[in-house]
Amino acid sequence: MKYYNLISLALIFIAVRAHEEDTSQKDDNKGEVILFNDENYMKLFKEQALAEAKTKPLFVFFLIRDCDSCIHHAKDWIQLSKVTSKQYKIARTDCQFDSQVCPKFQIDQFPFLLLFKNNKIYKYKGGLEFNELLNFLSADNYKEAEIYSENTQDLFLQVSGEYSLSGKVIRLGQDFISWSEKQSKFIFKKIGLYYWSDNSKLLCFTVVTTGTPTVILTFYFMVSCRYLFNLIFGANKPHQHSNHYNQHNHSVNGQKQAQQQENLGKKSKKSKKND
Repeated sequence: MKYYNLISLALIFIAVRAHEEDTSQKDDNKGEVILFNDENYMKLFKEQALAEAKTKPLFVFFLIRDCDSCIHHAKDWIQLSKVTSKQYKIARTDCQFDSQVCPKFQIDQFPFLLLFKNNKIYKYKGGLEFNELLNFLSADNYKEAEIYSENTQDLFLQVSGEYSLSGKVIRLGQDFISWSEKQSKFIFKKIGLYYWSDNSKLLCFTVVTTGTPTVILTFYFMVSCRYLFNLIFGANKPHQHSNHYNQHNHSVNGQKQAQQQENLGKKSKKSKKND
């Protein structure tokens, strides 16, 4: 009789798992318990870490086949998933099948329930009846639970290995690209156009702004470039203009003096004739 009960429980558990695998392929949470297994747990975990507006909170049951209480309350979490499908994702994992998941979260007892919500993870220690689980998810009751992790994103980075040097570099690059896309139209307050000389016709964009180190460095870099190019290409230009101007004035003055002398000569000739 004992062996018969164990076999029956195992068959029920396998049937529930097979049913969930089939339905999880169609939709991640249409009233069905989804799988939080070796294949997709990082995807679901990352969704919670990113904390996008459309992401539903995730309530995960960590179980094993040898746990009688887990088998007994299987119907309760299935019912919970159907009732809360619009507000929550209800998921489960079998730590004997999915050997990668449970060590990542340091699961040491069964059943073990975690709620991922608002960039925090809460550990549920209450009863496993449907009404008790539903009450936990209602209103702000979940906030009274023990906090398993203060920051979901930090835990995700730790579990995924993105705290490594390469992970940090990639993340910094992604953050910079995201910042550039969002802030590009607010970077420049004023653009100055500078022509350094008639010979070089060089154009320099200088940014006059504050608050962003990258832009400030760009500003000083461009000012330095302008100074160097002005020094190399445009330093003699004002002098050349000055020489040209002086030569022109000298020529004009000489013509005026010659004209005046010619006029004086004509006047002197007229005066001699009159005499």
